[in-house]
Amino acid sequence: MGKCRNCGSLIDDQEKYCPVCGVINPIRVKKEQTVNDTSFLDPVEPDYALYQQRSRFLTFIFFCLLGYSGAGFFYLGYKKRAWLWLSAHLVLIGGLTTLAALTTQIPWYQALIIVFGLLWLVNIGIALYYRIARDVKDATGEFLK
Repeated sequence: MGKCRNCGSLIDDQEKYCPVCGVINPIRVKKEQTVNDTSFLDPVEPDYALYQQRSRFLTFIFFCLLGYSGAGFFYLGYKKRAWLWLSAHLVLIGGLTTLAALTTQIPWYQALIIVFGLLWLVNIGIALYYRIARDVKDATGEFLK
């Protein structure tokens, strides 16, 4: 016999609920069967491949050099985030360049260089975060090596 966690009364091991307060008996042991997951894997099958852990260094390089395209997020497996990143960069590059060229006296190509430089600094910041932070995972939930 055990005690109820809620009211402290004695509960028989076979009882499903506490007879006093009605709380589920935490002592009652559930009978569960385990499943052998390895029986579903066939290592001879051609589609079978071992998981390759993603590299912090490659993630850093992708964000530094190809950050505008979302290559770092594509590498990590975050496809929706990568497409959003690419779209946001295209809108920001086009919009900010046009805005700067129309409202200031600088030529459009200089405005484009300034916008690229500012967005490159953002990508460098993201690259440094993925390079330094230890709790970063890829889309499969694995930590970066």
